[in-house]
Amino acid sequence: MTKRCAIIGGGIGGLTAALCLDERGWMIDVFEQAEAFSDVGAGIQLSPNAMAIYAALDPQLALRIQAAAIAPAGLEMRDGLTGRGIFKVDLQAPDGKRSYAVERWGQPYVNIFRPRLVEILADELAANRAVSLKLAAEVNLDQFDTLTRTYDLVVVANGLHSQIVQQRFRAQPPALSGHIAYRAVVQGGNCVPRTSCVYLGVDRHAVTYPVMTSGGPASNIVAIIEASRTAAATVGTGWQTDDARQAALAAFQGFASPIGSLLDSAEIVRPWALYHRAPLRAWHTRNAVLVGDAAHPMLPTFAQGAAMSIEDAWVLAREVSGLHPLNKALGRYTAFRLPRVVMIYHQAKRNLKLFHRKGWLSRRLALASARIAASLQPNIILSRFDAVYGVDVTSDD
Repeated sequence: MTKRCAIIGGGIGGLTAALCLDERGWMIDVFEQAEAFSDVGAGIQLSPNAMAIYAALDPQLALRIQAAAIAPAGLEMRDGLTGRGIFKVDLQAPDGKRSYAVERWGQPYVNIFRPRLVEILADELAANRAVSLKLAAEVNLDQFDTLTRTYDLVVVANGLHSQIVQQRFRAQPPALSGHIAYRAVVQGGNCVPRTSCVYLGVDRHAVTYPVMTSGGPASNIVAIIEASRTAAATVGTGWQTDDARQAALAAFQGFASPIGSLLDSAEIVRPWALYHRAPLRAWHTRNAVLVGDAAHPMLPTFAQGAAMSIEDAWVLAREVSGLHPLNKALGRYTAFRLPRVVMIYHQAKRNLKLFHRKGWLSRRLALASARIAASLQPNIILSRFDAVYGVDVTSDD
């Protein structure tokens, strides 16, 4: 008999979980609280470990994602105060005809506009699949309880602020990190970067990378500052884009080009308070299970939040579609995923400290050491990426 699954949340993790479970013969209902998928958003980075899942699901799906994305020429780190380079990892040949990412990690590294990725995944689900996508379908606690009695499996993929996670999985609310991220997408112009680059400052940093939108190539910028938890908690309450732009410009005054010009020319600058919570140790209760930020909300400073939810989706579908009873299968899913997301979570926290290094001498020494190491032993940088980008969870099948 065909098994039925309810997925709460129609974001990247929830839609990918639907694709993975559908591929293994499940009937799926996806419940998304939004009335429509928004065309407003920002870019995300899909590293090779994430692209491996889409390639395993359907090579044509992976190609559609690549066609809607931009492959950056490399990954860079620069001193945000001087603009001086610290290291660069090339991801493709100068002529664009060879992908070093594919050669080393098996899949490309691409940047994509988040609403476009959601659209592609939703379209894939709508094409001849046993999936029902229900919009304007927020699930409250009582409805969640009903779903657990009605479906064989309930996947909770509705993000870090999920009341279901806090009330039914007894998780603490995510904590404010004490940082504000200013996000913007700047269309066209001559400033579209070729690489994904992080600019390091004191108590702040910025990341830029190219992304494809419906209006063509654009620059995605995320500029993060340290702030009191009280200040961070007010973000989004009464903020206007001009307020956010002026606050961001003031915070990054004197930063290396092109940070100031991008923030100044952005049509919309959105402030976000950053939250995190150590990965939960228990990801399931009875027949309900967590995916993505619902289980492990992490800081964006390793660009792996989306990738971890995509990996979760594949491993969950594999385990619950095997020979083990559901409770054991869900336990195996958690056991497979927990060590990896714990590693990524802590590396993101370490990255934040590195990016915001305080103290003139400490900062100069750290940047000089990193620059020398990258120059003399470039493979050290690559090997650090191998443990993340080089992992293909589909190879365990």
